[in-house]
This record gives sequence, structure tokens and C-alpha cells, in this order.
Amino acid sequence: MLYESYVKKVTRWVDKKNAVLKYKVPIIIALCVIFAAIAGFIATKGIFIGGLECPSEVSYGSGDPMNARVLFGKPYYEYAAQGSSSWSTDIPSGVGSFKVRAVSNRSFGFKSYSDEFAFAVRPVRVTVTASGNQITYGSEPTASGALQYEDRFEAAKFKMSSKVIGASRVSAIADTIKVVDKRGNDVTSAYIFETPEKTVEIIPRIITIRLHDAEKEYDGRALTCGSYENFDDQLIDGHRGYITLNGQ
Repeated sequence: MLYESYVKKVTRWVDKKNAVLKYKVPIIIALCVIFAAIAGFIATKGIFIGGLECPSEVSYGSGDPMNARVLFGKPYYEYAAQGSSSWSTDIPSGVGSFKVRAVSNRSFGFKSYSDEFAFAVRPVRVTVTASGNQITYGSEPTASGALQYEDRFEAAKFKMSSKVIGASRVSAIADTIKVVDKRGNDVTSAYIFETPEKTVEIIPRIITIRLHDAEKEYDGRALTCGSYENFDDQLIDGHRGYITLNGQ
């Protein structure tokens, strides 16, 4: 029994050896192809296909119009102001002259860089009007417009044809408008403001009046209160309020 088992094991081993010897050439070729493919991938990973495509001018807020292609990867872009050697992946905020290069991650942590290209960021036009269609009496309009990125209006003054109850033609004063980005940096120069008139309705201001508490022992006569909380803080500057009470 032991001998027969031994013979079977040896036979299987010989069969496997013969199969390897029989197909050794195809196996060697397949291994060579695999190794060549791996070596080719390592050697060519991250190589640029063509150059970096870069427009000479872009509008502020147009995003990242740069385009580059690499083998087996995806490039990213670095920017710097003209005359500066400080590169960053942050898209330039504001207008001016800049330069850009594409960066590709190669094998084993190495990087490849494309040629540098110069481009300019130009201001973008934006229409600025008063927010909404109603303004509470005594309040100032607030600016509304399609700003880029996460920019916001920090200041704006308006011309108003009327400040009394009713319709009023309102337009922003362009040189009073200030815009900042999400970090609080002034990016007003990145915009060209168009300030058309807009008709809005000035509506009454709602005032809440609170009477002081009053109490007395019941004597068959009505309980009255002739005092109230001051409400001047709800009025516009320079206005004062008076009330004549005749209630129960």
C-alpha cells in the first residue's frame, strides 16, 4: 500500500514536470509579456500626451479651463503670479497676470511638469440690483447679483427715487459696491458692475407696542393702564413715538 501510494505521488509529479516542459516556451513567452507590460506601465505612467492647453485670457470665475493628458493617470495644475516662484494648486482669486503648469505623478513618487504658460484673468460683468421687490420703510436696500465662487457683497449704497410708502425706483451706486471672497479678501476689482434701475415697493414698518402691567382690587370700575414700554428703538433714526391710550 505504501509503495502504491508512493508510485502515485511520483507519477503525478512526473506528469506535472512533463506538462511544464511541454509548454515551457509558451509559459516563458507569457511571463515575458507580463513583465514587459509591467515594466512598460512603470516607465510610461504619467508621461504627458501632447502639451498643456492654456488660453491666454480667462474670465474671473470661469473655473479651470486648462487641459492636459497623461498616460495612466490624471494631471493637476499649479499656479503662480507672474514673477513669482511660489506655486499653488489654488485657482487664482482676483484679476491679474499668472502662469500655470501641469503636474503628473510618475512611478515611485516622482513628478513630471509641463512647460509653463502665461495667462491673464479678466474681470467679469455682473448685474447688481436691490434684493427682493419690497423694502421696509426706513430700511436700506441690499445688493443682489450672480457673484462667482463663494463671493459675497460686503457693502453697497443705492439711489432711491422715493423713501416714502409706495413705489420707488432703486439702483445701486457702482463705486460704493464692495465684494469679498470666502476668506474675506477684497475681490471687487474682479467685477464690472452694471446697475440698472429696479422698481420696488416701500412697505410700512411693523411696530410692536407693549403696555405695562396693571392691577387693582375690584371696585366695579374698569381697569385702565396709561403707560407703555418705550418703542423708539423700533423706529428709524430721528423718529420718536407717542401714543394716546383710551382703552380698558
